[in-house]
Amino acid sequence: MGQKVVYSPGWAEEIDRYTFRGEGHCLNQRGLTLSYETIFDIDSVEECAEACEDKYSSNSDFRGINFLPSFITSRRGERPTFSQANCNCMMEERSGGEITSANGINEELCYSWNGPSGVSEHPAFAFKGFHFEGMGCCENDQGDFFGYETVPAYDIFECAETCEETFKHDSRFVGINFLLKDFTNCNCMLSKPGYGYGKITGASDVGCESEYCYSWDKASPSIAM
Repeated sequence: MGQKVVYSPGWAEEIDRYTFRGEGHCLNQRGLTLSYETIFDIDSVEECAEACEDKYSSNSDFRGINFLPSFITSRRGERPTFSQANCNCMMEERSGGEITSANGINEELCYSWNGPSGVSEHPAFAFKGFHFEGMGCCENDQGDFFGYETVPAYDIFECAETCEETFKHDSRFVGINFLLKDFTNCNCMLSKPGYGYGKITGASDVGCESEYCYSWDKASPSIAM
């Protein structure tokens, strides 16, 4: 049996402006792998993160890094084999390209990039027809919460598509709340009597800080029954 000895500066190092997502190939919000650009002659995960950020931070497709530490494979009776570290800058031009997890199939370290400020724990997903209002329960300009109808959705993009397709002819439809945590939940937000009325203008994180709130660009709400 061979023995592989991994040399790295430490497993799951904390890196400014990055969030560790696990071991393996980075996956986007839809569970798909990303394309990448490789930078050579990199020795550490911190150096990889810095090099990728320096080169691609101005590129809107840049999402994070996959870094494989250098290692030595030693087999009895054979000379040890040294493998160089590998640094990949992860790129994704499609909606839903934000890195949210890793597939665990190898020892690569996956990190998502939080952006220049480095403070975004919940990066907003951008898609046509909706505007991100914040993390929390959608609310109107009076601070009132909306009524809703729950529909099945695998991810936030399916949530938006399903709600829009289901309620696009319903004048009560104003946006979506989507929960992405240990499970997913998709609510199509409706302006109706007894709840919030008007358009979505923000989000309250009281009791629902893990929900994404989006207003619908075509909303023209009516509370008529």
